[in-house]
Amino acid sequence: MHPYGQGNLGVMYSVQCKKFDMHNYVRRIEQFEDGQTLILCMLDFQAKALQNLKCFQIDLTFKRVHGDINEFEINSYDETHKLILSYCRIYTNIFTADAYQRLFTQLFEVVENLSEIPVKFYHIDGTGWECILRDLDAGQAKGLGLALAKRDPSKNWEEHLTYIFKSCLVHFNRNLIAKKFDNEVYLLAKSISTKSSAEEVYGCFEKLESYNNQRIMDWTQYYRQPYVLASLNKHISNMENEIWDHHGNNTNVAEAAHAQANREGKQLKLITAIMRGRRLDERVFKTAEINDKFGIPYTRRDKSEIKRKAKAMTRKDTNKRSQKETSNKELKKKVPLQDVTNREKLEKNGKRKASTSENTSKAKRSRIDINESDSEREISKLEIEERKMKLAERRTADRKAQAEIEKLELENLKLRKELNLD
Repeated sequence: MHPYGQGNLGVMYSVQCKKFDMHNYVRRIEQFEDGQTLILCMLDFQAKALQNLKCFQIDLTFKRVHGDINEFEINSYDETHKLILSYCRIYTNIFTADAYQRLFTQLFEVVENLSEIPVKFYHIDGTGWECILRDLDAGQAKGLGLALAKRDPSKNWEEHLTYIFKSCLVHFNRNLIAKKFDNEVYLLAKSISTKSSAEEVYGCFEKLESYNNQRIMDWTQYYRQPYVLASLNKHISNMENEIWDHHGNNTNVAEAAHAQANREGKQLKLITAIMRGRRLDERVFKTAEINDKFGIPYTRRDKSEIKRKAKAMTRKDTNKRSQKETSNKELKKKVPLQDVTNREKLEKNGKRKASTSENTSKAKRSRIDINESDSEREISKLEIEERKMKLAERRTADRKAQAEIEKLELENLKLRKELNLD
């Protein structure tokens, strides 16, 4: 079945012998002097679909393949079909900047060959890919920049990234929490991504550097790099504001795609991982095709952006409420024994008065109610907005249908006149 095993040699053998139709999926198998293995997998329709995107997410997953090879994916969320789509799977074992430069260079070449359309970038060609979302992996970012500089030498690799690269804020905040800075430092550093001008951003760095702490200095030194800072705040980035605001600020789609692929199996042999990855991608794209042809959706659940935002707000309120309830329970457990006995005496005499803590909890409850009502109002506003959008779409469709009917009636009238039927 696998005379050369299920590793690199097994993949090469399967492609050369055209086993499992592997030659129509594995587009490149490369071995480099530094020991890097690169296996690029993509179907024709995936390359064409990738060319139609304006923004996509890239990420590396570590669980799918057994051994030192990991899987690199390109993903996006398809709003029309409510599906997470994967456009390419690349298997490699070295993750330096040079290795990533080779990866992206090979990727662009394969996409051009399969789609028969040149790969274009908005900041270079005025059309094409506008934004690439990724967590702040320094090697991956530099590799992408070097590949772009090779296509357009008028800018260096860092400049290119300031025009197209956005970082995941979830990873940014997670990395910041892992540093275990003081709360004041943490809040100041976290606010960098939300500042409304370049002056405010650099003001944050000046305040952070004034702490004269080596750990903070190391952090600021990394995040002061132009391409890193530009990927976090739109007022530093060279990306157009409309493009920045239109595309997301996290790689949740990529993370969800990894979870989706992991359901096909983890710690797999390389050939098995490639074949199951292909099977998954074909199935998801087939689901989208059936939706287009027959109008059968992947799910009846509303997964629109407005609905997802509403759910996120509800989830946030629920988490806050549960945290407050937990803290209240902990406070009750810590009430001194003397206070308990005094309360019991007052209850026996029928003279118990409302304690300060009870008044505080009532105030907190009223605050929670206010917050709940605010969130409910926000959700209702979002739902109203969504209804308005759907109504506008329906009216447009009705007008289009009416115009087509009138056009047919005019054509019929013209024919009747020509045939002297009237």
